[in-house]
Amino acid sequence: MFALSKVPHGQLCIRATGPGRVWLRAQRRAGLSDIALEARLFHLLDLQVVAPEWIGALTAAPIVTDNFAWDETGRVPIIGTLWWFPQYAVVSLVGTLIDTGEVLLTNAEPTPAPAPSKRNP
Repeated sequence: MFALSKVPHGQLCIRATGPGRVWLRAQRRAGLSDIALEARLFHLLDLQVVAPEWIGALTAAPIVTDNFAWDETGRVPIIGTLWWFPQYAVVSLVGTLIDTGEVLLTNAEPTPAPAPSKRNP
């Protein structure tokens, strides 16, 4: 029903097949909010939701990781790659998945710029 793939520039693509899109529509009609559906979807895809305050993010956007654990003190999260949905305030992640069959999550970690080329005089 759903699949994950990493695409160029570190983005994470979530794809929904026909049955996945039908399931999402049915869940919406049954009264589940998009936030609840996002949580279910992320769980199905084995992604962990990361609370923004755990990483110092000033957003309400959905943030997920592929690897999550607490350190030995139980206070500081150890997190793998982070992805988020920055368009959350304008576009529904679930609605986009239903309408188009795919949604891209943006890598939340800065990508280093390519090294400047050295020119010989």
